[in-house]
Amino acid sequence: MSTRNTTGLRLAVLVTLALVLLAGLTLPVLAESGISRQSFEWIVAKMLTVQSDTDLKADLAVGGDAAVSGDISADDLTINDVTISGNIGTRALVLRLQDVADDTATNVLAATAVATTTSSITTNITNPDYPRNVVVTLSSTAQRAAGNITITGVDARGTATTELLAMTAITATQILTGNVPWAGITSVAIPTQTGAFTISVGLGEKFGLPLLPVASGDVFKVTKTNVPTTAYTVNTTYGTVDMTADVSANDDFGIWVKQ
Repeated sequence: MSTRNTTGLRLAVLVTLALVLLAGLTLPVLAESGISRQSFEWIVAKMLTVQSDTDLKADLAVGGDAAVSGDISADDLTINDVTISGNIGTRALVLRLQDVADDTATNVLAATAVATTTSSITTNITNPDYPRNVVVTLSSTAQRAAGNITITGVDARGTATTELLAMTAITATQILTGNVPWAGITSVAIPTQTGAFTISVGLGEKFGLPLLPVASGDVFKVTKTNVPTTAYTVNTTYGTVDMTADVSANDDFGIWVKQ
């Protein structure tokens, strides 16, 4: 067998194993099943001898915009946009949040006067220390007009998104708590007003995960300053872990989540 074909076979083995994981399946532990490494490799090789490029591509087109191109024997197989439903068996990751910023004292946007001509704020915005939600505070001496404060930016998973926070027509101070874990914020848009008011954007306690958990139980361990804690809630829609209590400056968190 040529070196090129041997390389292609090895690639095919890796692709096959990846497919098993992507399908949410797990291979039996060889030591427990009594199958030796050599026997396992022989079985996989035999499977691959009857697996054509066409069959493999069909197997991979399992969801979303999955697309496969290339040729196993030519060692140039390309896999794009595979959609996974459920968890990848035996896989998890840990997220370390060190020296986080105080949620009651740190602003993404410091108190800013909003005039009737203001429609969008794009300057003097500081991105969150870690992907996390924001808390918007509104205050004025005259009644504000109802409408949506629109936050625009990128979330914890790198997706460009917007979030609407509804402000009501009141004079008193109003606090709006968001859900999106922002990695970066580019603008804060203000609905049309008849009078001036003040807006500030602070940090919340909902930290973003690099993936959307399938179930809240997928977050199976959280520590605060190296001590396990149960004082948190998981939002599977937004992919956040809410620490539920005030986050103080320099707190350290560890979050373990299934992939």
